[in-house]
Amino acid sequence: FGLVEGSTVPALPAQMNRVLPAGIRILDCYDGGLPFRQLAFVRYDITLEFDGPLAQQAAEAFQELTSRESFVV
Repeated sequence: FGLVEGSTVPALPAQMNRVLPAGIRILDCYDGGLPFRQLAFVRYDITLEFDGPLAQQAAEAFQELTSRESFVV
């Protein structure tokens, strides 16, 4: 896949953050260079910040999710 005409990789996080749900934000984007069929081999760096009364439960639920052999992103 590619970027829509008039968009650039450096501008992509701000463009995506305008339409993402509250609490989800893109910090950085880069040219990966992988063909679409090889997305299974992509490495994701994800930062999660939990706060408030449900923080411990959210952290435990995420720990359980990521300890599985696989999960859909």
